[in-house]
Amino acid sequence: MMKGFCRHASKFETYLAERAAAPQPEPKPEPTVTATSCGASGVATPNRLVHPSVCCGAADAPLGANAALCGMYAGEVSQALQRLEEVREFGFVTAEEYEARKDELKAMVPLRQVAMPVTGCTKKPDRSQARRGERVVRVFLSSTFRDMQDERDALVKDTFPKIKEACAKRFIFFSEVDLRWGITEDQSEQGDLVGICLAEVDKCRPYFIGIIGERYGYIPKNLKPEILAKYPFIAQLDSPRSVTELEMLYGALSADSATHALFYMRDPAVSDPAACDNEEKMRLLKRRIRVSGLPLKFFSSPVQLASFILRDMSDLIANDFPEETQPDPFEVKCAIHTGYAENQCKCYVRNCSYEAELADFISASDLGALVLVGTPGIGKSTLVSQWSMRAQELGGDSVVAYFVGTDGDVSPKCVLEYVLTFIKKEFGLVDQVPSTTQDLIREFPRWLTLVPSSRHLTVIIDGVSKLDSDGGVEMRWLPDTFPTNVKVIITAVAFSPTHTAALARNWTIMHAQPFTPEQKRDFTRQYLSLFGKSLAPDQEALICSAEQTSVPLFLRSLLEELRVHGNFELLNAKVRWYLEAPSAVELFVKILQRLEQDYGEALVREVMCLIFVSRRGVSENELLSILGGSQLQLSLFLESAHEHLRLRAGLLAFSHDYLRLAVQQYYSLSDTQPTYIRMLTNYFANGNGALDKRRKADELPKLMHQSFNREGVLGALCDIEVFLQLFTATRKYELKKYWLYAEPSRQSIGLRMNAALATYQSTVTPDVYRRVIMKVARFLREMLDYEGAKRLLQCAIEINTAHGGTTNHPSVAKAYYMLAEVYWNEGNLKEAEPFALQALAIRENTLGAEHLAVAESLCSIGELLISSDPAQAKQYLLRSLSIRLAHYGTNHTLVARCLQSELQKQTKRKSGHAPCRPRSCC
Repeated sequence: MMKGFCRHASKFETYLAERAAAPQPEPKPEPTVTATSCGASGVATPNRLVHPSVCCGAADAPLGANAALCGMYAGEVSQALQRLEEVREFGFVTAEEYEARKDELKAMVPLRQVAMPVTGCTKKPDRSQARRGERVVRVFLSSTFRDMQDERDALVKDTFPKIKEACAKRFIFFSEVDLRWGITEDQSEQGDLVGICLAEVDKCRPYFIGIIGERYGYIPKNLKPEILAKYPFIAQLDSPRSVTELEMLYGALSADSATHALFYMRDPAVSDPAACDNEEKMRLLKRRIRVSGLPLKFFSSPVQLASFILRDMSDLIANDFPEETQPDPFEVKCAIHTGYAENQCKCYVRNCSYEAELADFISASDLGALVLVGTPGIGKSTLVSQWSMRAQELGGDSVVAYFVGTDGDVSPKCVLEYVLTFIKKEFGLVDQVPSTTQDLIREFPRWLTLVPSSRHLTVIIDGVSKLDSDGGVEMRWLPDTFPTNVKVIITAVAFSPTHTAALARNWTIMHAQPFTPEQKRDFTRQYLSLFGKSLAPDQEALICSAEQTSVPLFLRSLLEELRVHGNFELLNAKVRWYLEAPSAVELFVKILQRLEQDYGEALVREVMCLIFVSRRGVSENELLSILGGSQLQLSLFLESAHEHLRLRAGLLAFSHDYLRLAVQQYYSLSDTQPTYIRMLTNYFANGNGALDKRRKADELPKLMHQSFNREGVLGALCDIEVFLQLFTATRKYELKKYWLYAEPSRQSIGLRMNAALATYQSTVTPDVYRRVIMKVARFLREMLDYEGAKRLLQCAIEINTAHGGTTNHPSVAKAYYMLAEVYWNEGNLKEAEPFALQALAIRENTLGAEHLAVAESLCSIGELLISSDPAQAKQYLLRSLSIRLAHYGTNHTLVARCLQSELQKQTKRKSGHAPCRPRSCC
């Protein structure tokens, strides 16, 4: 079991950890590393395998004495000689080249090293999406621009939308980054370009795509000293290199670069010779790529390149995120909460008194909760994040931490659901997590008692004051006391309703205090040292003497602004200007003003306002689609604001509510908010087929609801893909809330859904359509539209009969079972019984007499017959109980249901009451 906040963050994350810990095997040759090449005629020779060491065009010089540095694998030389023979047969090299290369290969000393080292490359920060446990694929594309416009169009219009759509089905967020497509070389001359490009390479690791034609590209001059300091390999190169080559050296060709680098070379026969602007440097770069051992393919057209990248990226993604590692919603939330906690702990000034107070509470026999209170920005989240991570590192206790609002949900239901799911997975429980708010509140105390007495669990709920109304902040959804082996720690704003409720319950109250002058000094030095910077004594004293810097958030935000300020001589004036802000909100207003000066008022305003009106945030690709403009300019802005914007699951959101308040105040969103709601609504309502259906379901109904557009809400919900995203155990309460807001008449819900299904039917196979209409039927039953549900279930049976040729199938049994439920819900027991018996007969015939689906039918029929035929009901219930006991043992809710029904039978025999309506066990 992995340690950390979310010990079930994902199977893929566990796999990575195990792989990193395992001994690394010797590298093996990969003969499929390269694919097509082109002959002199320009006609592609498909699937001809050419080893990178010998796949060189006529313009390339022999490898020479440095060939041993090319990184040949052990045992590869003989294979390379065989490939060389094939290359000669197809006329890819001249006779002279063949003899020279043959001699070099025979003399070559096999090495294990894969790539030619780039000396001076600093250790890359581990920002790989896969290693962070996130289901995010962000790939960096490196290429010149002027000679690759057609290839760019093919990728943007065809390949990347297909990859995005495929990734969305695996719950993966995909985005591509190419900062210089669409950027002129005049624009490229701005001094920050190289630094921004290499920073983006780091963010995209381990995914890198390099595309090479004949053009070498722009060579930057007079790079800033801070860029050379951050990337020292540039200064150690023997001559200036183009931005494209620097990206490739840093992102793929150095010894510790990305492991998922793909290279594509355009066949010289179809290239424009006039595009070659530096023949010698391009020849050397191509040779370095060829001998690197990295995957390399040759293309002769944009369409061929697009097909190569689609196939290769799909294979990489399938390998990194196998089908069996697809996360459930809990695992996705785990990654989000873990990432938030890690970000909170970047800079932490240890407070021993806080830690001692928390340790005393954990070891005490107090049955109540501990509530950590303080003003916003005082460091409550950082404290509980640091403490819980430290507790996990020490081992022993299980810790689950939920940070309210981090995953976009602010309801008590989501908190309880998350905690109970953690308990189920952590302690191996078989009970099903309740799906409704009422059931969650009722069952929560019982679930806490299921934690084994030999184990200890700490539950952390950060930011309870952010919960929505209806008892959220007053904590009416939490019990007054907890088991002795379960400790609950809550954070809340001081003097909030949460604080008041905790006092009324006599829970332990712990106060988070502002920084002392010594803590200010320690934090300032520690934070700036992360970036190799420090302040002069008078500057440090000025900051530490200011009252507002006693709030950790204010101090950290101020230091971040000073850190990026380039003019040291004007730093004192800058410090005083920021300290004019009396509070964190005013400080963030000044930060917004600074960002506008650097990156333009329109860009900053529109990005911040779009984030403000979104539900869960917006992605960089979504911003580009909505706003247009340059990706370089947007990346420059986002890089500068990255400490104030949190990236979760590929979406940008505010890192703190103070920034949200500043955006609302500075941009007068009480008046202008509808404009940005409309911009975001138009994007999700009119998006193309590659639009992530989960994102559309998250955002569009909420946006329509915010703009009081009832028809818009109905239109969103009648999109079957959106409906399917929302009609899940964890989100159907949200779906019902939207429906009842937009269409209070339950009968018209069925009519609208029937119209939506009629449109949807032509887009899917009959089997998919049958499964979908059964889900819609279940929804209509839950919305009390029984007639609509019955019509759809009969339709499902007809579809299965027409296309499957039989009614003797488990899916038909499911439809009959659901029909029985509908009639039972109506109170029509006589009509329900034949459908229930028919479902039982089909299940016994197709699944076997001991299957759990058979037990489900037996239990329901037994409940049906309690009043009319008690003796027969007993036989059905006992058979169901026997099957469930064999599968689950004695301690399971479905076993309890059988026992409860048997007890109910005895009661009904005496009272003569009608049986209760069923609860679906599906």
